Amino acid sequence: MQIQKSKKRPVITLQAGVFAAKEIRKQCIQDPSHPVMGSAALSRLVKPRQRYSYELIVYVGLARYLSGKQRAEIREGLLETHRIKLSEGSVSNLCARFLHYLEALHLSRVPQFRQLLQEEGYPLHLDATCERGKGGLMVAMHGWRRWVLMAKRIPSENEVYIRPLVAQTTALFGDPIATVHDLGDAMTKAVAPLQARGIPDFVCHYHFLGAVGEKLFDQPYRFLRNILRQSKVQRDLRDLLRELRHYRRCETYVGRFGPGPIREDLLALVLWLLEGDGKKRLLYPFRLFHLEFFQRCQQALHKAESWVPTPRTQAEHRAIKHLSTRINRLRRDRRFSTVVTRLEIAWQGFCELRDVLQLSNAELPNGEARQHQMAIPALEARRVQLIETATKAYQKELRERVANANTTAPSTAGVILKYFKDYVRVETAIAGHPPHRAGLDQFGHPVPR
Repeated sequence: MQIQKSKKRPVITLQAGVFAAKEIRKQCIQDPSHPVMGSAALSRLVKPRQRYSYELIVYVGLARYLSGKQRAEIREGLLETHRIKLSEGSVSNLCARFLHYLEALHLSRVPQFRQLLQEEGYPLHLDATCERGKGGLMVAMHGWRRWVLMAKRIPSENEVYIRPLVAQTTALFGDPIATVHDLGDAMTKAVAPLQARGIPDFVCHYHFLGAVGEKLFDQPYRFLRNILRQSKVQRDLRDLLRELRHYRRCETYVGRFGPGPIREDLLALVLWLLEGDGKKRLLYPFRLFHLEFFQRCQQALHKAESWVPTPRTQAEHRAIKHLSTRINRLRRDRRFSTVVTRLEIAWQGFCELRDVLQLSNAELPNGEARQHQMAIPALEARRVQLIETATKAYQKELRERVANANTTAPSTAGVILKYFKDYVRVETAIAGHPPHRAGLDQFGHPVPR
């Protein structure tokens, strides 16, 4: 070997910081057709013709995608801890490079994945997040383990773009035991080749319940939201909360309720009326925030008696009287009584359906993800049987309710029963064959399609 040439380039690493790496490249004397040999130590540290080390790329990628840090936070962390100064553009590039390398690593481990998935079986869950006119991200996921098997950008949620991803996923990881997706026709058509091979096709409990909820709630809930906005009660309560905070910040404050201290309990009451219990908000229709607000307002004066006990200051008396005047606006408007009664009946039916399908808050978007545990196939199989039995009994009960109803108007039971007829058909397995088009949702719950 003889020295061919030497090269210098700046390299940035977490351990050594910024330094100039001098690489001496060598070539065979007898046969110049042999490849030029570079530094093996340097190539393990950083990619050829690049300056950012692999460990730095991993640090930035984990900070962004696991810790959820913004670019500015990542820059500050690198500067304070490692004395490395990067621009926001460089951080963005390193994030993209991290995803590229992660995908390459993922694909290189396909044989190991395939062996494991074929041994234990896996439900293939398909979903896309699309923005109008901007395309979106299509994801194929292992339902029980919640592993993303494949992901791809798509222009729109169309069968033409979804089917190739499904075919690529099954070609790499083998056929799943079932497919799970939303109620859209594009997804159904995309998995048609798998269904033709006898693989059950399921609809997701979350999407199924979401469709039922929107059908039950949309019209009355929109009306309730509008008349609440017209009443301006929420706006007045926010103004009241700001005024009460002035009383708490300054003992000598004299505001609209006159002089005198106001206890923290009164502020807590108004904040409770506006925000509720403070738990993470679930997405509509799994939580009806405006209905809950109206229900809390109905309890406001009773709560005031226990939260702000006597004796009360003059300012507290006036503040509670002001609160009572605003709440009574809702009581005087008869429109609230009709629409709230309708929503409460629909909500009761929706909660019954959720109980039958066993979809917990931890399994919902915007829910408490830390409460969700990885599904165990044997337990999920038993859970499927229990839900199937409960679904049959619930359908029978709905038919009886509809038959005994004294009105021809569509009832809550009628709406739910119609969705069961459109999307669900539960049959008993015969001669070892699975139920017809029956399966698990993205969390292992059964909703046959």
